[in-house]
Amino acid sequence: SVDVTVNPLPDVEAGDTLVLCNQPISEQLTDYSPSGGSWSSTGISITSTGIVTPDSTGIFTATYTYSNGNNCENSDSMIIKVIEPDTASAGISQELCIYDFPITLTGYPSGASGYWTGDSILLNGLFTPLDSGIYTLTFNYGTGTCYDKDSIEITVKPIPEITMTALSDVCIDAAPFDII
Repeated sequence: SVDVTVNPLPDVEAGDTLVLCNQPISEQLTDYSPSGGSWSSTGISITSTGIVTPDSTGIFTATYTYSNGNNCENSDSMIIKVIEPDTASAGISQELCIYDFPITLTGYPSGASGYWTGDSILLNGLFTPLDSGIYTLTFNYGTGTCYDKDSIEITVKPIPEITMTALSDVCIDAAPFDII
């Protein structure tokens, strides 16, 4: 007779479905266990350590394989869906006078992942410049591989200076005249 030890397969988890955008931005897979295995896939660029770099849209399968100390090997797969990213749009550049402010900036697409950066921007996209000049404002949208941004320039003109010629005394019954 022979004693045979049957070792269990390791419990391997590749993670949930992942959605990435089709941009050459790398994403490190982190939601897998146990550590120490290796990744593989066809159709999408993935390193053995789980760095994914999208280069086309589609639905891909990534496989995580782990071998334990007993040389028992097991695998699990996850789906990686690569979509086209939304394009951020800050709108068109503008010229405004200093007394036109504050204004609320709107970018597209709107929503929780859109935010503005630049000089003199307060919360919720409220633009309040302190002085005249040219301001570059950037609308940022998305995160990770789905991040995009777009910028506009707002030219803030100063309040115009008005000069008047001193008036001489005028009688109440004088004919109408232009003031220059």
